[in-house]
Amino acid sequence: MDVAVLELLKLANDIWKARKCPARLRTYTVVATPNNTGFCECMKGDTMLVVTNEDMLKQLGKNPEQWENFYYSIVGIMVATAAFDITDRHDANALFTPDGDIALIDLSASMGQKAPLDLVLGMNPIYFPLRLKKIHREYRKLSGDEPISKKLGW
Repeated sequence: MDVAVLELLKLANDIWKARKCPARLRTYTVVATPNNTGFCECMKGDTMLVVTNEDMLKQLGKNPEQWENFYYSIVGIMVATAAFDITDRHDANALFTPDGDIALIDLSASMGQKAPLDLVLGMNPIYFPLRLKKIHREYRKLSGDEPISKKLGW
């Protein structure tokens, strides 16, 4: 399932780029092998489960490119999780990278395949943890009178 979903994510990136939409998704290589197993490319970063808001703010700092990566990846993730029915979204299935991106990992519950807890809890189909609102408020505070990124503005 991960291979198919990642191909869709790559296609979404191509479409957004062609239309000059800054949203993007961090993709990586996955090779499927028999019996529902496979290999995936290792990426640097930590799951959102272990990364605190303070860790993210420290890394993002006042670097415009980091903030742009962060926001554009959030937009991409929100659209992709809704469009491709990517469920089982929780902080252990998202990776915060050294570039400031948030990447989706463990895509086995996608395109109609539901994780057991998704069936019971009826989780939100769009990945946007509330803690990201706090990060946005801090972006505004860190910016002061001028936004850190001219592309992002407020």
